[in-house]
Amino acid sequence: MGGGMDQAVACLAQRGVALHLDFSSVPARSMPVNVPDATAGVTFVVANSLVVAEKAVDAVTRFNKRVVECALAAKMIAKKAGIEDWRKITRLVDVQKGLEGSRDGISFRELEKLASTSCPLKEYSMAEIETDLGEPIIELFRGSSLEAAAITVIASASSFKLQQRALHVWGEAERVEQFQTLCTSLAEEVQRSSDHVAVQKQLQSLGDVMSASHNSCKALYECSCPELDALVDAAMSAGALGARLTGAGWGGCIVALVRKAKVTTFMESIRSSYYNERGISSSDAANAMFESAPASGADIYVVMSN
Repeated sequence: MGGGMDQAVACLAQRGVALHLDFSSVPARSMPVNVPDATAGVTFVVANSLVVAEKAVDAVTRFNKRVVECALAAKMIAKKAGIEDWRKITRLVDVQKGLEGSRDGISFRELEKLASTSCPLKEYSMAEIETDLGEPIIELFRGSSLEAAAITVIASASSFKLQQRALHVWGEAERVEQFQTLCTSLAEEVQRSSDHVAVQKQLQSLGDVMSASHNSCKALYECSCPELDALVDAAMSAGALGARLTGAGWGGCIVALVRKAKVTTFMESIRSSYYNERGISSSDAANAMFESAPASGADIYVVMSN
């Protein structure tokens, strides 16, 4: 299985703004979001852990397993919440929509409480899930887009975590909304240039959201790795306002929100505390870390023939 975020951003990205991508509706939607830049005194730094995550090799035990766990959590929560078509549900957002349709909205706090009461904080065996759902797990995926992934995951997995995955997904959805709201408010504040203290407070709040996201990826979704955690810790020790893994996880990069005036010392600190400690050469370390800003995506270049 694969996601759609990287592909969408590669095609739709706009210079100077981030994209809020919404895959919960058909067709998917994108919305530009003004992210803080040098005007606000900050920038983003990307650093590569140099750990290669073999997505295709480890899909059954990592990426695809998380997708199946989320689908099972969605079915479990939907059934216990009384959603009639719970068997057809494969996404937690569909649980959210089903509950919103039966009441006047539902908050993320309510969703998290529902996850906690519907799925105990433990590792489920396949037999326990089938007892709770009343059907063989694989039958609940027949005919769905997840059937092939579910077959391979179920054949190799001995246990599943449901509450943890649901709490991460709904918590992350809330953090996306928080980040977007903070970015909008911050852009307005910077434009007014009226309150330096307020700007700094909002920048720190953005960093806190990023750090909370990484902690959730680490503890609840379990898609981090020791090297990513060490790199995030190094970034925070070097003065980042916030940092988190980026991408699917289990390797790859982190992104950190850093004060523009401190980028050079920040990167020097990371080179010393992360790369040098691991015997990585200065040239390799230099290629593994860079300052970044939102750029435009793919363009169509028409070559006119004579």
